[in-house]
Amino acid sequence: MDQVPLPSGIGQAQRRLREIQSAVDSTGARTLENASINQGTLRVKHGGNIVISDGGTLRIESGDLILGRGKIRGDALAEQFTAKTYSIPLEGAADSPNSSWRFMRKVVVSPPSWAQRTLIIASWYAYQILRLSESGSGYQARARLAAGSKECESRMLHWEYTLEVGTNGRERDSASGFGILEIPGNQEFSLGVQGWATTAKAVMPVQMDATCLFTRNNS
Repeated sequence: MDQVPLPSGIGQAQRRLREIQSAVDSTGARTLENASINQGTLRVKHGGNIVISDGGTLRIESGDLILGRGKIRGDALAEQFTAKTYSIPLEGAADSPNSSWRFMRKVVVSPPSWAQRTLIIASWYAYQILRLSESGSGYQARARLAAGSKECESRMLHWEYTLEVGTNGRERDSASGFGILEIPGNQEFSLGVQGWATTAKAVMPVQMDATCLFTRNNS
């Protein structure tokens, strides 16, 4: 260092510093193979970027990813978590339950290809119109929320109100519920309200409102 001539005068010193800064900024990209920092901080200044390309991975074995400023773009999270709603209106066509559980009405859910599980949060309602004489004859009907091969606990339909009295009097029996189900994988499945009855009698209109949350297992 003793042999390096120093610039004389502030102007010449400033020009020399600008030349050094320009040389540093123009050195271009550099590659580190198997580099590690045991202590300290890796900083990228002057608006630079850390770019992971060609199938590389940014891996955090432990600890947190902290953003002091800036943001994670929405498309970076698009294939981690998304939701979709499904509805079955009460006014639609209905089926009659019998002694085997089956869907009174249903929708088909097709999860995204990247999904590893589906979390279902749903509410439902079912009813039947029966003759007053049938309510005391040992007839029973039940309904439940079901998705794929999973189902929630069933509920028995009970008296809701009387429509008419007399010889041909009728009453409305109903049941409602709320359920949470989890379906693994990304294969499509049926979601709806199933019905069961001791014998086939009146139709069972149903209603359902459900939200399906499609996620990865680590989300």
